[in-house]
Amino acid sequence: MRIIVTLAITSWAVTTLFALRPSNLFHVFTLPFSTGIGSLSFAMFFFSSVLAIVKTSQLALWKPRYLNGISELTASIRNLDHWLVTFAYAAMSCLLIRCYFLSIINDGYSSQLFTYPPGYRTFVREMNQEQLFVIYFSLLLGILYSYRRLLLDCNILRLSLVQPPTLTVLHQNLRPMAKQSMHYTFHILWISYFSFIIFNRVFYSLAAHLSAFVFGHILVSPVIGFHWYNLLFIFRVYLAGVYVVYGWECVDVLVNAAMSRMPIASSLYAPTTLECLHNGIQDSSDSFVRSTALAELAVISMKQAKQRKKIFADTDTWGSLSKALMDDLVNLCTRIKDEYTSTLPVTTNKFVLRPHIEKKPPPSIFTTVLLKEDDSIFYPYDDEEDNHELDDRLTAFDADDIPHHLPTDLIDAEPFLPDNPATAYVANLYHTLSRHFFNLKHVKRLTTITREQKMRALLFDTPDQIHIVQALGALSAASLKEDELGYVQFDLAKVLTVLLDTIKQLERLATSPPAPYMALPSIYDLASRAIPEVSMITRALEDAILGIVLEVGSDMKFIRLDKKHRSQLASYT
Repeated sequence: MRIIVTLAITSWAVTTLFALRPSNLFHVFTLPFSTGIGSLSFAMFFFSSVLAIVKTSQLALWKPRYLNGISELTASIRNLDHWLVTFAYAAMSCLLIRCYFLSIINDGYSSQLFTYPPGYRTFVREMNQEQLFVIYFSLLLGILYSYRRLLLDCNILRLSLVQPPTLTVLHQNLRPMAKQSMHYTFHILWISYFSFIIFNRVFYSLAAHLSAFVFGHILVSPVIGFHWYNLLFIFRVYLAGVYVVYGWECVDVLVNAAMSRMPIASSLYAPTTLECLHNGIQDSSDSFVRSTALAELAVISMKQAKQRKKIFADTDTWGSLSKALMDDLVNLCTRIKDEYTSTLPVTTNKFVLRPHIEKKPPPSIFTTVLLKEDDSIFYPYDDEEDNHELDDRLTAFDADDIPHHLPTDLIDAEPFLPDNPATAYVANLYHTLSRHFFNLKHVKRLTTITREQKMRALLFDTPDQIHIVQALGALSAASLKEDELGYVQFDLAKVLTVLLDTIKQLERLATSPPAPYMALPSIYDLASRAIPEVSMITRALEDAILGIVLEVGSDMKFIRLDKKHRSQLASYT
């Protein structure tokens, strides 16, 4: 409910701000309550609410990583949700800009879809070039904005331990949102402006033919051209675009701020918070619910002492939670070890055009048959059936059709007919063009599998792993003072062993990748720069181990660790 009220107030305030003009400054107190501002604010609020619902349904804490750019692009094209979101942004952009011109600009000519050229017969009309440009600009604004959100991963929800109020987050992002809206709208404006001038006749002819199915006869060739020098009209279009994009940015900020503070609905999974977290972590069918449960457990473990004591008070809760968390880290180590023991061949993901190789005939057409002493090579004769063991198959042909010379060797056989020269030329041209196309710089960047992308695909659930490490380390460190039963301290050796094994595997992956990884090209040198996913998980592991070591202090010698892990832990103690 709070986000709905905030969204309504934000829509009303932004609409009032964009409606201010030097001519109506004297009516600044009555302007927010005018009919035009109210109708446009309601339209902005309605469309923003729809986008907020769409964005909420697509939120995720991480997304699958693909091995190259062309695979990610193909997956995005095949995703029906992306097409629906793009259509929603394009349609809402056209409707909002249309409402903006009708409510605030109040320019009759720019808002008309058709115009009647002077000097022609009555009711002869043509498409309004300015309105056609507004529609083209609106479509381009919405489609490219949806594509931009997809590239920037705006549907990925980033949870943090510090969670300020929603209004504070909105206030902190007012200036950055205004700057981004102005820059993005300016780029779309000049792209649409120059492209519309160049392809003016093409756009008009296409729009006229499409409109003729609904509105009847329209002039195919325009009489009144596009006023490209009308700077006032261009500035109004720019303001309308900034107004729409600013509203979209507000929706993204508000939804992210609200959803990052929203816990899991306990009534859907369990009556209490701890049971809800346990069931959410165990629920592997819904990745968003599980990721949110892990993030909430990390926040409780590091920030909320009262909830931690409830976990320590119930031994079954700690046992089930710790086992689930350590199993995830063990699975991560297993995934990394499997990459070193994999027997798959090394692939470099290069497009190799293999020439067509004709299959050679067998060296002999005869088959050797081993016969025993009393065997016969002839089929047994049956008097009841009309069988002829030695019938002449050539009797079915006329005497003139029987060849006088039969091939007795492969050399005398008729050679294969050559391919059609035109077909061979087209195939050769296709192979040449394909080879040059896949050797282009940008195409190589999309199609080549790199070492870093392979590691990112392996560590696809990095946020979940960070939250697991944070929760496990914080609970283990806080148990020394808050666990009255002392049950958690018996598992400190297991926790440290799992954390040390995980950090060892990650360091091995970063410093000496598997052989299939080393065969792939690299974007940068691993010695000078580490993979971000590896660095983030490693940093979380180091913080968790140091937190446990600092809390335990001199009693670390009483924790039973084997010699290998004891030597590895010496660098932290």
